[in-house]
Amino acid sequence: GSNNTINTQFWDGGFKTTRWMADTSIEGQWNLDEATTISPKLRAVYFSEKVDDYTVKNSSGDAITIDGFNEDQFRVSLGAEIARSFTMENGTKLTPKLGLTGGYSGMDGAGAFAAITAGVSLQTQNFWMLDTSILFNIEGDGQKSVGAKVAASKKF
Repeated sequence: GSNNTINTQFWDGGFKTTRWMADTSIEGQWNLDEATTISPKLRAVYFSEKVDDYTVKNSSGDAITIDGFNEDQFRVSLGAEIARSFTMENGTKLTPKLGLTGGYSGMDGAGAFAAITAGVSLQTQNFWMLDTSILFNIEGDGQKSVGAKVAASKKF
């Protein structure tokens, strides 16, 4: 939680928030053969947030109020990622990946949701790694989001 206060030359006020979150998951890896793996994941998340009304006032008695809110959400999801590694002639390992997750978000959530991920990782013989992926999410109320990740690392 937090207690927030504004105290400026013109406006004064404050508000409080309370947040609780529990996130648990179980994951595994199933090797279909030497080069192909499936990684299933089951996840449950509980989130609760309460934000009080926020009012600031000035010395003239003017007030601005922003309404607070309560948000409670319980999400359960099940998904899997499949990856297949290919070793190139120069010893570099190329691994394309594809994942799919679906679930349900209850309480104040938007109902059913899904996510699709696609990516590729590259590992050289001298342990340089490049990992890229894109993500597409859709919520039950029609909200959509897109994300991307690029990571580079070197083992030493």
